Amino acid sequence: MKWKHETQEYEDNIETRCAVTGEDKSKALRSVKTSSNRQLLNTLCKFEWGTKVEEVTEEQIVEELNKILGNVMNDAILDVDSIFNTELKMNLKERDVKARLMNYFMRCDEIIMQNGMAGIFSTATGIKKKCKILELHLNPAALRESADSHIRLVDQVANQTKILCTCW
Repeated sequence: MKWKHETQEYEDNIETRCAVTGEDKSKALRSVKTSSNRQLLNTLCKFEWGTKVEEVTEEQIVEELNKILGNVMNDAILDVDSIFNTELKMNLKERDVKARLMNYFMRCDEIIMQNGMAGIFSTATGIKKKCKILELHLNPAALRESADSHIRLVDQVANQTKILCTCW
């Protein structure tokens, strides 16, 4: 998770710099291969990916790292409901409702990534489960009830995909 966050932050900074200077972003970015911990990369190539550092491409490294980050750590059995019950809270002190919802959705995605559950929630069933989790933890209760009523009574399409996920 830390790697992904730092990589995104780095790419955003380079993109901003390139927008100002007119540089080509693809030329300004350092490669993952040259900016990674060399010993870790050697170990991953040798024991996990069955190749050599010299032979692995930038795309392969990123793809493999995303697989690692998207998997449940050590194939642990997670209590998904407990994780979300504990960690997914809506900040009711945020006065701007739209900002409150955006932060809520972002926090849900953050929990998923931190716990290596991206693979679980990437399937059709997983997306439905995520929608149910988001709906279950909506606050205040009036908002949750309003969303539920809208899903059941107003929006026929939302009955299949749930309104919260189509918004996100």
